[in-house]
Amino acid sequence: MKRILGLFAASALLLSACGGGVQSPDFKGTLMGIDIIYTAPTGSATAKVAPGSTFQFTAVGLYSTPPGTTTGGTQPLVSCSTPGNPTAVCTTGTVSGVSWSVDPTASTMGPNASIDANGLSTGLRRGTATIRAKAQGFETTEQLIVDGAVLTSFVITATPGNSVPTGRSITLTTTPKCSNASGDTPCLRTDYSYSWSLPTTLPQDTVEFSPVSATGRNIVIKTKRFGLFSIDATINNEEGTPVVTSIQLEATERVLDDIIISADPAQSAPVPVIIGTQTRFVAKGVFSDGAIADIAARDLKSALVWTQDSAAVGKITIDNATGASPNTAVLVSGDTVGMTGLTATSSNTETNIPGKPNGLELVDRIGLDVKTFGLIGLVDICPFNSVGNECLQNVQLPLNSTTKFKARGKFQDNPNVARDIDPTKIPLTWSKTVTATTGDVTVVTDGATPPVTTGEFIATKGGVVTLNVALTSSTFEPAANPRNVSTGVTVIEPICKEQFFASNGTTSSVSSSEATNAGNVIDTSPDTFGAIRLSPGLLASDEFMSFQRTSTLVTPPVTTGQSLGFVIAFDEDVFSPDSLATIQTLDDQGAVVQDLDASSSQLVGVPARDNGNDTLYAVKATATMPFTGARLTVSAPDPEVAVPIPVVGDLLALLLGGGSTNVHVYAVCSAFNN
Repeated sequence: MKRILGLFAASALLLSACGGGVQSPDFKGTLMGIDIIYTAPTGSATAKVAPGSTFQFTAVGLYSTPPGTTTGGTQPLVSCSTPGNPTAVCTTGTVSGVSWSVDPTASTMGPNASIDANGLSTGLRRGTATIRAKAQGFETTEQLIVDGAVLTSFVITATPGNSVPTGRSITLTTTPKCSNASGDTPCLRTDYSYSWSLPTTLPQDTVEFSPVSATGRNIVIKTKRFGLFSIDATINNEEGTPVVTSIQLEATERVLDDIIISADPAQSAPVPVIIGTQTRFVAKGVFSDGAIADIAARDLKSALVWTQDSAAVGKITIDNATGASPNTAVLVSGDTVGMTGLTATSSNTETNIPGKPNGLELVDRIGLDVKTFGLIGLVDICPFNSVGNECLQNVQLPLNSTTKFKARGKFQDNPNVARDIDPTKIPLTWSKTVTATTGDVTVVTDGATPPVTTGEFIATKGGVVTLNVALTSSTFEPAANPRNVSTGVTVIEPICKEQFFASNGTTSSVSSSEATNAGNVIDTSPDTFGAIRLSPGLLASDEFMSFQRTSTLVTPPVTTGQSLGFVIAFDEDVFSPDSLATIQTLDDQGAVVQDLDASSSQLVGVPARDNGNDTLYAVKATATMPFTGARLTVSAPDPEVAVPIPVVGDLLALLLGGGSTNVHVYAVCSAFNN
């Protein structure tokens, strides 16, 4: 134990020794001073602490002993000599009211140590500190030596190196260096708190730190910008002094990290590859900066090599699409039906990757399904709205109308059934055959060069015309036969010789919400319609559509009258326009001029509408008085009226089930052509 005598108060300097060695049995010691005691560290005879560490001091009181007491006895005594009593001895004991302090220092850095109210001191910086204790008018001091390992510098190393391609990562590792009063010494701490940053003069998105708020001795940075830059690291060492070190780094030009193969245009894998048909495949590059872009020759050690799976059932032929390096696109055609894969291989231009002197290997594969459309041959040409095996023959095209046709063929999976050919998969060429004495049509194209026909024709001249379709290329189902088919159509006068249109001042009205979209009847499209919904029953109401022109009085011929009416489609099983439809002519005020008897006839040869669901009928009547408007009224079937036997089941089902039937109205004619 270390003991240092304190200063004594003046009143305690004289000791009385009455009786010369006679001791009083009730003697009580008097506080003669204070002492600072501590446990010295191993290997040291003085109080010593490292910067940032703590050292405990304790203050004890020095109490007087009876006269004649000497240090030769068994009682633990300490010397407490004074000028008047050089042989005095005292006992140690607790003392209250101790205050601790560290003497001020002239250093601008402040004191070398601090101490708290319990005598626990902390080393702040290397040097000597004077520890002072005061209690009950007494005071004493002790010297504390502050010395030990203090970080003075550190080195930053970069792995894999100080230069990497943009987008790649660098691991930064620090090696601290410490010293004490004797010189360099090993650093004892492993928990230094680092602050990593970019200089404020650099764009702060130059790199990405991982983790973002890293404080350890190691950190990973991902380069984001091309060019030179530096990274700063700061440590507050054991003395609280910031130690800063920088490292110079470089993000070089980005490099190719990976490749991705895709069909052009893109399709999900496995990509169908047709026998005899070329499909284009393209390899794109995934670069170190995260970009997906075209690959240039400078990105690769050598041109891409394309191969197919060697053990696969499906077989393909691979052709260089451009014939030039780096061979980033190829044309693939099918040879043998089955599954296979297409692989592209190369390596990038990096030379500093451990174990990869030829650069980073780049490989990608995409699955292929080699197949055939299986077309045996063309069968016929049908209006586009034909459904299933139904194909309208002797087609009639009203003059100036536009009609779309489709080709049908037989396929290997079911050769007994004619099916629609998808022109996006098996290209077709449409044409016409006409002479000076026949009808004529215009073949609709999409404006491309060369033109790509769509199977649409505009009727331009009355008479018979031949429509043709042919397989375009031998690479699609090369064995298909026949490869050409034709059909004759007749361009006829328009169904309506004169028609009510919104463009000639016609307006429409309906009886109720059961009649809708009457405006579609007087537009110029032949495919849109108004609808009248009929709900059969005892209380069912009649429904009508009226069409009123604001001018142009229609005056029938005096002798034969004027044929007018509507082009409609209906459910043939439960609705008969001959008995359930009536036509009225109207004057310019919308009042009824005549109630007319209506008759109906199917428009034979005219293509069906509404995706092939509607067969068209003309409901006609003959007017003998002038009119400016026309009204079509339809009545629900009356369950009390006898109907033909074949209709009974359908009608009863409709009535009992609470169902309905619809009449579609396509056009209103103020005059028919036939």
